[in-house]
Amino acid sequence: MKHLFLITFLFLSLSETRHLSAQTPESELEKASDDDKISSGEYYFNGKQYRLSLMAWESLLKNYPDNPRVNYMAGKCILHLHARKEDALAYLKKVEPKIGTSAKFRDKYPDDIPIDAHFLLGQAYHHNEKLDEAIAQYNTYLTKGKELLNEEQKKEAKRWITWANN
Repeated sequence: MKHLFLITFLFLSLSETRHLSAQTPESELEKASDDDKISSGEYYFNGKQYRLSLMAWESLLKNYPDNPRVNYMAGKCILHLHARKEDALAYLKKVEPKIGTSAKFRDKYPDDIPIDAHFLLGQAYHHNEKLDEAIAQYNTYLTKGKELLNEEQKKEAKRWITWANN
């Protein structure tokens, strides 16, 4: 695993023994290759360690500020955290023109972003009290994803629409 060193370092840096290390996770990320940053971002996201995942994606944003996948993942991480919802909106708005009709990524830097970006963008608008825009994104998600979404995903989007209308 290429990013084992990075993972180990980040874990140690964030543990109670942080004072023993002179380097920060951010400085280690700056030294990592782009592939390692992507791997780390995915690894931490899948492990529900959204702050660590966000660090990897935001490190990539320094060199690739308009990359749809990087913006998508950074916005997705922020929506799982309790702050910076305006940043989630900014990141996800950048990917809106690239949202396709697939359920997932096809490669490391796709030309189209998964359909759930409409739902995530709706949540970002919602958290930023832009309810009309949120409802529009939820409805786009339901319309474009009609064939892809399962019943639970459809119910979840309809629930968010109800909340936005109240």
